[in-house]
Amino acid sequence: MQNWLIEFPRLNKLYERIGSSKPDNVLAGYIRQGDKKHAELFEEILKQLDSDAWDILIGKVLPYSCSKDKNRGSQEFWNHLDESRGYVLLKERGYSNVKFIPTPKNNKGKSEQHADLEGTTLVSRAILEVKTINRSDADLQKHNPTFWVGRKGEKGEPRRPGDIKNPLAFANKLRNKSDPVSAFLWEKLDSSDQELLTNCQPTPSGIEQMDSILCRFLDKIIKGDCIYEKDRFQGVGLSPRTRDCMKDKPEGRTLVFLNRWLLEDKYGDEFLKKLLSPVRVFRPDMPLPSELTEKAEDRIETARNQIMATLKRPSQQNKLPVKERIVLLVIYPDGGPPVFLKQLQTELQQKHTDLVVICQHGGFDQPADAER
Repeated sequence: MQNWLIEFPRLNKLYERIGSSKPDNVLAGYIRQGDKKHAELFEEILKQLDSDAWDILIGKVLPYSCSKDKNRGSQEFWNHLDESRGYVLLKERGYSNVKFIPTPKNNKGKSEQHADLEGTTLVSRAILEVKTINRSDADLQKHNPTFWVGRKGEKGEPRRPGDIKNPLAFANKLRNKSDPVSAFLWEKLDSSDQELLTNCQPTPSGIEQMDSILCRFLDKIIKGDCIYEKDRFQGVGLSPRTRDCMKDKPEGRTLVFLNRWLLEDKYGDEFLKKLLSPVRVFRPDMPLPSELTEKAEDRIETARNQIMATLKRPSQQNKLPVKERIVLLVIYPDGGPPVFLKQLQTELQQKHTDLVVICQHGGFDQPADAER
């Protein structure tokens, strides 16, 4: 931990401003794990901010530093921290004086839309808005290895099953230890959960309780050590993706996927098979994904409106002429890989000639700390 703090002084300052004693501090996990990959990337960016810009950026990210969305984790924190990329881009484009644009308030004290940054030279200026492109909600669920609990149907409709299609039948299979894998899982259950699963009634409320217990338990299993043993999985037909994954002796998130796939291979249609890969696979010869271009168009339109709203403010009048209206799209791996950036940027620039469109790779997938 000490080396991490010494090597990354700006991230360390941010960590302390958030509150080093707060367990939900977004940077705490990086420090505990000694994660230098992400730290090096952001430290290199943050150290280029002058002291005023750095203080303003800290104020922007602090409100999101200890809060998590149930599906997207600390994404809002990282989205705001990405505004630092816009600062660096303006410097690289020759704007010597770069500042964050103050957030305007309306008559009711609420924030109004505005661009993120302004850069000036002796004769002109630029207005820049940073937008990020991340995974859609549907894609998050599709690629999330954790087990999702079923949901009550809306307006009298029947209950919608989760990842375990029939919790009662699955619980019975574990309790009866009908095969080595089921016996292994049953013995891993806490005695209190074993008792609850044994005594649950096959009523709607009982099924919901079983579903919740089983999903919570299986999440714990797949996030632990590799569950594969030759004798335990004797006679289980493993899918090609499972066999290929096992050859690499996976760790971390990939190991979670491997454990999930092993359970899917064992229990077949008893689970909802929704997973494709721990990472999206793209090839250079693939066309631009429609979802990526749609997201980019949406972000650009929003950014254009924010830039125009900024330029209409009274405080922007009688200033240097605007040479560039810049939209910086920060695209993370699952939003689109580097192979698409040049093509995407070219297509967007040809269409949006009133703007300078820059596509930048995020460098890593935003932290996988999302909760269900």
